[in-house]
Amino acid sequence: MTDFEVGDWIVCVNLDDPYSKAVGLEIGNRYQVTDLNWGLGYTQCVRCRQFKKHPNMDFDFWIYSYCFIKEDPFQTKVRQVRDQLNQP
Repeated sequence: MTDFEVGDWIVCVNLDDPYSKAVGLEIGNRYQVTDLNWGLGYTQCVRCRQFKKHPNMDFDFWIYSYCFIKEDPFQTKVRQVRDQLNQP
């Protein structure tokens, strides 16, 4: 069991879930947790616009939580600051 919470940023580390390829999950990409269902061992994630190949496609998907690790909090802060600096 992982220690994810809603709002956490997580990184895909494997594609062992049967639906991972169908929803376009990619190893190394970051996703944000939008809901948790520990009874089934799933994590619901929403793809972040800045990391999507198709920014007009906004959808949530359920994937087994063991496909992810929590993003390092320092890396999250660095990315957020960098994104703010790059805004027009």
